[in-house]
Amino acid sequence: MKNITLTERTLPVKGEYDIIVCGGGPAGVAAALAAARQGASVMLIERNQCCGGIWTSGAMPWVLDHKNKTGILAEIRTLCLERGGMIHASGSLSCPTEAMRLLLEELLEEANVRIRYGTLVTGVQLEGKTLTHVVTESKSGTEAWGAKRFIDCTGDGDLAALAGCSFEYGGDDGNTQPSSFIGIVCGLDPEEVREYLASNGGKPKFKALIESHGVFPSYGMPSLFHLGQGVFALMSNHGYKVSAIDADNLTRKVIEGRKELHAHVNFLRSLGGIWRNIALAGSSDNLGVREGRRIRGVEYVDWKHLGSGGRCANAVCRATFCVDVHAPDPAKGNVIADQKVTTKPYDIPWGALVSAERENLLMAGRCISGDFIAHSSYRVTGNSVPLGEAAGYGAAVSIRENIAPADVKNVPFFSTEN
Repeated sequence: MKNITLTERTLPVKGEYDIIVCGGGPAGVAAALAAARQGASVMLIERNQCCGGIWTSGAMPWVLDHKNKTGILAEIRTLCLERGGMIHASGSLSCPTEAMRLLLEELLEEANVRIRYGTLVTGVQLEGKTLTHVVTESKSGTEAWGAKRFIDCTGDGDLAALAGCSFEYGGDDGNTQPSSFIGIVCGLDPEEVREYLASNGGKPKFKALIESHGVFPSYGMPSLFHLGQGVFALMSNHGYKVSAIDADNLTRKVIEGRKELHAHVNFLRSLGGIWRNIALAGSSDNLGVREGRRIRGVEYVDWKHLGSGGRCANAVCRATFCVDVHAPDPAKGNVIADQKVTTKPYDIPWGALVSAERENLLMAGRCISGDFIAHSSYRVTGNSVPLGEAAGYGAAVSIRENIAPADVKNVPFFSTEN
């Protein structure tokens, strides 16, 4: 392989903050809000042109495991419902993607969080075990930003990896769960397609309809979700052997996913009847990646903790979602892989959000410290938000009390006891 040597550069430090949050998905938004509401100066860095992650650029504003959560998620739930969102028969919450984009920006601006879109974190500066700066690339060029605390909410643990942190990736065989490429569709009457909606138990009937015409999606349980106001999400694609940390692989899965999604919508339209006006109004700006790096933390959440309904004195939220491993190997099935683990409501400890190797680094969302099985449960956005809120709150407290994040003892529990 041919190599080049980059010229050494001196970078401008464009800003200094108490806390920098990298990644503006559900966890990142909550982290930035919580920290700012504690009086910290906060910058939120996001590579897309909106916040919300899977809810917005991922075209899947479906909130699982939200019912027992308090704090910022309860606030978002109330605002979503005021703006056309829905609580479905399954108990899940949805909100139209554009309404969600605006809602999150309004909350962040009200809290005086500095938002920087179109900006990718590409490097870090370290002093011993402490991060001092992140390096970013954007239309403004290469820049550096300083902070007292950093929170990795990138989903894939990108910041922690750049900082040299240890991580786990995939299951025992190294494979990760497949990705999804989501479509936003319109032209359907919610009442006419009610029996096919996932939220009404319609997945088997929708699957049978499609397969009866000789169409077999890569996701073995194609699903149609009503998001409210005549807007639907179609999940019928699985991208197997996806690598969240390989740009070429991600590119290929997006191209394959888009092609399959268009084929499915065109097929449904060809059926006529209640499907005659279905149209693909949009699709994911980003691939729906379920799994990336899991960063080594001070504490670790494993499958035994889920099965026993583990409780923690330093818990930040209680997860109630099931083990949900989308089968990594299509040769062994293309729906959900039975892991023989039944969950009971379990606590996620503060230490799973605190880096074991960098003194001022925290994680929130699906990149926290845990094993493959546990991750498949806590990764859903109903847990990502309270994890982000805890990280932001705890980071601000650690600055105010002049202690390391690992030593913070008074982070609130952002769930009810259910």
